[in-house]
Amino acid sequence: MKTDSSASVLHIGIPNPMFEGELNMYVIAGDPLTLVDTGIGTPEALDALAAGLESHGLSIDKVEQVILTHKHADHIGLAADIRDRSGAAVYVHEDDWEGVANLDERHEEFVPLVCRTLRKAHVPEERIEKMKQFLGHGRRFARQTPAEKLRHGDTFEISGETLEVIHTPGHTQGCICLRYGNHLFSGDTVLPTISPNIGAGEMRRRGMVQRFLDSLDRVAALQNDDLVVLPGHGPAFSNLAERCAELKSHHLEREEAILKILHESDGPMTVYEIAGVLWKKLPGYHLTLATAEVTSHLEKSIDDGRAAHDDGRYWVI
Repeated sequence: MKTDSSASVLHIGIPNPMFEGELNMYVIAGDPLTLVDTGIGTPEALDALAAGLESHGLSIDKVEQVILTHKHADHIGLAADIRDRSGAAVYVHEDDWEGVANLDERHEEFVPLVCRTLRKAHVPEERIEKMKQFLGHGRRFARQTPAEKLRHGDTFEISGETLEVIHTPGHTQGCICLRYGNHLFSGDTVLPTISPNIGAGEMRRRGMVQRFLDSLDRVAALQNDDLVVLPGHGPAFSNLAERCAELKSHHLEREEAILKILHESDGPMTVYEIAGVLWKKLPGYHLTLATAEVTSHLEKSIDDGRAAHDDGRYWVI
């Protein structure tokens, strides 16, 4: 993958034990040698990264900068290892910076936050306890590392071509896409076959669904005939505007489905009850993802004057 004036863009598949499957890590093989995301912090992922670089005549100790599309462990997990070996600078959007540079403290706060969120959703206590144990195990997938803060519109020069930071909040508040020549690194903002979760990455913030819809509009405007979209998971694609429209429709339909459930119910419902209607099975971490997404959509419906709530129970207006 190369444009006339840019460095080669290489793909390395990184094994990922999470349910999204393999993570796409990208190498901009130019000056400076740049990685976009890193993969999760496991020995298998580190081996895959090293082997992938070596297959192109590169090595971890030659990496000069790492740009992270957002703060989730499957994208940042090897950043500390890479920095330790090469001294590479690590960059992440300022809104996700705490989740990278202050990860230890954020994780200590995250587990109780998830438990409180699940209790507000009226999730049974035994399921909350299992989730607490699961989240404790997840801490091993990333180490905190010093990082520089990015903002929308920041640029990097790589082999004479500009790489531009595009802020796309939604999946997390600090999600970014990166435009480099005819390539768009879309992280988890625009995925080709699945929709990114909205809510679980930002349980302290309201309005994430609307932010995501606005981000889709921003990204769709980048469409051109030569653009190649390189997502965090799944194959590369070119129909960016069409895919953004599909994702936008998906989330608007999700909101309508939730309101329909409330409209047809015999009385106010909890988030846990609504999630149980939308998804018949909620194993493992899917429970947190589902309750957070339902909550985020309900927040939008409340802000739009279409729903109301009291003591964790919701109804349509």
